[in-house]
Amino acid sequence: MRQHSCLKKTAGILVLLIALFLCVCACAEIVESGSCGKSASWTLDDSGKLVISGTGDTDGCWTTDRIRSVVIENGITSLGNQAFENCTGLQSVIFPNSITRIGEWAFHGCTGLKGITLPSGLKTIDDCAFFGCANLTGITLPAGLKTLGNCVFDGCAALTSVTVPSGVTSLGRSIFRGCGSLKTAAVLADINNIEFPELFEDCPKLSGITVPSGSRYYRVRDGVVLDRAGTSLLFCLPAKTGAYSIPASVNNIAAAAFRNCAGLTAVTVPEGVRVIPGACFSGCGKLKSVSLPLSLRSVYWEAFRGCALKEIALYGKISDIDESAFDKKVVIKAPKGSYAAQWAKDNHYTVRLTAAEYYVDFDYYSGDYGKVSASPARGPEGTEVTLKAKPKKGWKLTGWNCMSGGVTVKNNKFRIGKENVSLVPVFEADPAYAAIKGLEYKLDLKKKTAVVTGPVKNTVT
Repeated sequence: MRQHSCLKKTAGILVLLIALFLCVCACAEIVESGSCGKSASWTLDDSGKLVISGTGDTDGCWTTDRIRSVVIENGITSLGNQAFENCTGLQSVIFPNSITRIGEWAFHGCTGLKGITLPSGLKTIDDCAFFGCANLTGITLPAGLKTLGNCVFDGCAALTSVTVPSGVTSLGRSIFRGCGSLKTAAVLADINNIEFPELFEDCPKLSGITVPSGSRYYRVRDGVVLDRAGTSLLFCLPAKTGAYSIPASVNNIAAAAFRNCAGLTAVTVPEGVRVIPGACFSGCGKLKSVSLPLSLRSVYWEAFRGCALKEIALYGKISDIDESAFDKKVVIKAPKGSYAAQWAKDNHYTVRLTAAEYYVDFDYYSGDYGKVSASPARGPEGTEVTLKAKPKKGWKLTGWNCMSGGVTVKNNKFRIGKENVSLVPVFEADPAYAAIKGLEYKLDLKKKTAVVTGPVKNTVT
């Protein structure tokens, strides 16, 4: 019995020793360590886990594919530039809330990252911090974020949606360029002068965008971002398809606004637009039809390069066309003797000439006192033109001044001669309107009464 008991005790001790040995073997071994800041240090174990501990900023750079995971302990306040650049084996990062800044190129080329949770205390993400994280499918930007640098998520080809928080006050350039899978974006930061075409350059699947409902600067209408007043078209979603008529209120289009809208087939540009800016419709591979306004004066670099246009009509008083504006295969249709016809000939385009035409404009008129129009606004010599004016309340039309074209207007009509015509309407204050204590009223001289228009209408004798 005593021998059996001793055998049992010996066996138990052996089991404990084996378990202890296995436990020691299972514990990761520190293979590298060092300092990474004035008060920060790091360790890397043989499982690929890197731990950063201490306080304050870090300045370390780890460019090894052995790193599989990173744990940053509380107290560290910033991650230095190029910290984990091209660590292709990195799969996870745990941030403490003490982190306020992620440096430039910090995770550039970390193709093993698929998801990441950023800390609530983060204020700044510097230039190119996640550039080329091609397999990153999702990231949530914290509400307290203030600054996004240039190209932060450039080349994150797997990213499908993103929200820029309302607290962001500074947005860099090309932040989401090359995010080929991006479908929806919410830009909740109400910042003036956001360059949307650069922000989402080469995002062909982007089909939905949100701005703040009470934005001071922007609104979204029919898949297009406009300024708040509706006079400037800033960006067309790249996934937009079919024909599109730009709203009549628009008189300015941003550079590259329709670039690479591959499904766009036809566009109508309204009167009032004077410039087709650089790269405006470049890369619209299915765009076959474009209607340009008579108000157009300039067509800039590569405005229609890479489109499906076979022919385009250039009428009006166009006086500036960049030599790269169209593909050489496009036939230029223009009036005989016009700048556009001569430009096309000089730049070796095929030209289809039409009869010489002359144009009517109101270029010298500010539009402050009412709306004016001419019908027709173009035609050959001898064409009769009828002018119309709709004065604002309190004003009346008294005549027309001819600034060029040598015409005489009688009863709001004239005939076009052999040159373009530019007119300015003459408006004067209407004596039948005046104001009493901020209320507008209209005099009826026959009845000797004044009708006050406002929240409540009254008759004063």
